[in-house]
Amino acid sequence: MPVEILIVILQCNNISMGVTKTDLFSIKQNELAKMAKAFSHPERVAILEYLVNANVCINGDLVPVLGLAQAIIS
Repeated sequence: MPVEILIVILQCNNISMGVTKTDLFSIKQNELAKMAKAFSHPERVAILEYLVNANVCINGDLVPVLGLAQAIIS
Protein backbone atom coordinates (compact mmCIF):
# COMPACT_ATOMS: atom_id res chain seq x y z
CA MET A 1 0.00 0.00 0.00
CA PRO A 2 1.46 3.38 -0.97
CA VAL A 3 2.36 5.68 1.89
CA GLU A 4 -0.01 8.42 0.63
CA ILE A 5 -3.02 6.08 0.84
CA LEU A 6 -2.02 4.91 4.30
CA ILE A 7 -1.76 8.53 5.51
CA VAL A 8 -5.22 9.33 4.12
CA ILE A 9 -6.69 6.25 5.81
CA LEU A 10 -5.13 7.21 9.13
CA GLN A 11 -6.39 10.78 8.81
CA CYS A 12 -9.93 9.58 8.05
CA ASN A 13 -9.92 7.12 10.93
CA ASN A 14 -8.63 9.80 13.27
CA ILE A 15 -11.91 11.67 12.96
CA SER A 16 -13.88 8.91 14.69
CA MET A 17 -11.14 8.01 17.18
CA GLY A 18 -10.39 9.79 20.42
CA VAL A 19 -13.93 9.66 21.83
CA THR A 20 -13.65 7.78 25.11
CA LYS A 21 -17.38 7.38 25.84
CA THR A 22 -16.69 7.43 29.56
CA ASP A 23 -20.28 8.57 30.11
CA LEU A 24 -21.37 4.98 29.33
CA PHE A 25 -19.82 3.79 32.60
CA SER A 26 -20.45 4.47 36.26
CA ILE A 27 -18.52 7.07 38.24
CA LYS A 28 -16.95 4.25 40.26
CA GLN A 29 -15.76 2.49 37.10
CA ASN A 30 -14.30 5.72 35.70
CA GLU A 31 -12.50 6.53 38.97
CA LEU A 32 -10.99 3.04 39.19
CA ALA A 33 -9.79 3.26 35.59
CA LYS A 34 -8.09 6.60 36.33
CA MET A 35 -6.37 5.20 39.42
CA ALA A 36 -5.20 2.10 37.53
CA LYS A 37 -3.35 4.31 35.05
CA ALA A 38 -1.02 5.33 37.86
CA PHE A 39 0.20 1.73 38.06
CA SER A 40 0.83 1.47 34.34
CA HIS A 41 4.45 0.35 34.67
CA PRO A 42 5.96 -2.61 36.53
CA GLU A 43 8.40 -0.23 38.27
CA ARG A 44 5.50 1.51 39.99
CA VAL A 45 3.94 -1.79 41.02
CA ALA A 46 7.27 -2.96 42.48
CA ILE A 47 7.66 0.28 44.41
CA LEU A 48 4.16 -0.04 45.84
CA GLU A 49 4.74 -3.68 46.81
CA TYR A 50 7.93 -2.71 48.61
CA LEU A 51 6.22 0.14 50.45
CA VAL A 52 3.36 -2.11 51.57
CA ASN A 53 5.83 -4.56 53.12
CA ALA A 54 8.31 -2.02 54.54
CA ASN A 55 8.07 -0.36 57.92
CA VAL A 56 9.71 2.81 56.66
CA CYS A 57 9.74 4.80 53.45
CA ILE A 58 13.27 5.87 52.60
CA ASN A 59 13.97 6.48 48.92
CA GLY A 60 17.58 5.32 49.19
CA ASP A 61 16.47 1.91 50.51
CA LEU A 62 14.59 1.20 47.29
CA VAL A 63 17.60 1.65 45.01
CA PRO A 64 19.44 -1.59 45.92
CA VAL A 65 16.23 -3.57 46.39
CA LEU A 66 14.69 -2.72 43.03
CA GLY A 67 17.88 -2.09 41.06
CA LEU A 68 16.56 1.19 39.69
CA ALA A 69 18.18 4.60 39.70
CA GLN A 70 17.20 6.89 42.55
CA ALA A 71 15.93 9.48 40.06
CA ILE A 72 13.47 6.92 38.64
CA ILE A 73 12.22 5.94 42.06
CA SER A 74 11.78 9.57 43.09
